[in-house]
Amino acid sequence: MTVTVKQNILIVDDWPENLLAMETILEDIDVNIIKANSGEEALWHVLKSDFALIILDVQMPIMDGFETAKLLKENVKTQFIPIIFVTAINKEKAHVFKGYESGAVDYVFKPVEKEILESKVKVFLELNEQKNIIELQTREIEEKSLQLEDDRNKLMNILNTMGNGVCILNKEYDIEYVNPVIEREFGSWKGEKCYEYFHDKNSVCSWCENEKAFAGENVTKEEFFKKNKRTYELLDTPIKNPDGSLSVLEVFNDITFRKKMEDEIRKSLHDKENLLKEIHHRVKNNMMVITSLLKLQSRYVKDEKILDIFRESQNRIRSMASIHEQLYKTEDLARINFSAYIENLAKALVGSYKTIAGNIKLEVNVEDISFDSKTAIYCGLIINELVSNSLKYAFSESKDGKITININSRDNDENAQIIIKDNGKGIPDDFDLRNTESMGMQLVTMFVEGNLNGTVELNTDNGTEFRIKFKKC
Repeated sequence: MTVTVKQNILIVDDWPENLLAMETILEDIDVNIIKANSGEEALWHVLKSDFALIILDVQMPIMDGFETAKLLKENVKTQFIPIIFVTAINKEKAHVFKGYESGAVDYVFKPVEKEILESKVKVFLELNEQKNIIELQTREIEEKSLQLEDDRNKLMNILNTMGNGVCILNKEYDIEYVNPVIEREFGSWKGEKCYEYFHDKNSVCSWCENEKAFAGENVTKEEFFKKNKRTYELLDTPIKNPDGSLSVLEVFNDITFRKKMEDEIRKSLHDKENLLKEIHHRVKNNMMVITSLLKLQSRYVKDEKILDIFRESQNRIRSMASIHEQLYKTEDLARINFSAYIENLAKALVGSYKTIAGNIKLEVNVEDISFDSKTAIYCGLIINELVSNSLKYAFSESKDGKITININSRDNDENAQIIIKDNGKGIPDDFDLRNTESMGMQLVTMFVEGNLNGTVELNTDNGTEFRIKFKKC
């Protein structure tokens, strides 16, 4: 809120009755009236307070009005205070001119007419008020200018000491500023266009996106500069100039070292992937050698129970070898496409037990689901054991039957479920999954609960159904 302060008027006259008369004439004007009865007292007042106007009598003892005015004009603080001379006797032009030469701005003769003096005083008060406003505005402008200059110096100091390069250019592609980082890399820039300075070209680059920045967008891009053989991440930001025009501030973040490291990491990763694929390939080949050796050895075995042990060992090794084969062929070495894997595993199992499988049908329903290699191996071994068990025991009284494998996700894709069901003769009601001499069932329980941290449920209604649930990795 602006507070209006009354202006001060100084009246100087050696006669008290004249001072009173002047005060009476000006009583309708809202001002503070200060009175002095000599030139000396007047000088004391002006050094102490600010005045909008001085009404000064010419004829005074010791120091007359002319001497007083001269001293006022010689003082820096008081030299611009307007003075109206008042006189009753010195009306000749020579005296009037002397008054103006002494610093007066106007001359009033006694007896003073109220209307004339009032009008003159009001004019000078208005002028003084306008002067005060202009001075205030000038001070504010100066303060703001100083603040702007200070802000500019701070900004330039920031730009000049930044680790990143900075360039400012206008719509005509003229470079307006580059910081020392850019100047060290690209050299002197005065009077050059950006395409000349950075790319040694005679026209705008075909890949230039400055128009987007001038349209108000922030543009981020990567660019390789042949001139200094470095790669930069560039951020273009539109900035508004004081005159309303637009420029673009472009920040250069040197990512040459990062790109080099990325390329080296990418190459190293590619080499490691090839090496890991080769390892999976060799592991799979070694496992297949083991199964072949077991198969050769089984030819000399006549005992059916021992032959079953050999066959089960071969199937277990084959299920693990199949995982390594898929990892060798896949692009993603971290995860296995389980659908294709189970299809192949199931067919291999049926082929392994073809002498007893007869007309048993195998139905596989696997949704598009992936596991990491460790989980896939355990799941493969579990399915191997349960399907093998069904092929061997569920249909001993009949060669017809059906085995179903269902694998899907549960609970918003966080958990997985494996259901293996056959419509064979079923398992005895007193069968205890966790207290059995069957090695296959012991392995199933161990893999599900110990390695997958899952659960296994057995349902013997209308055949045998194993329902396994575990958290996906």
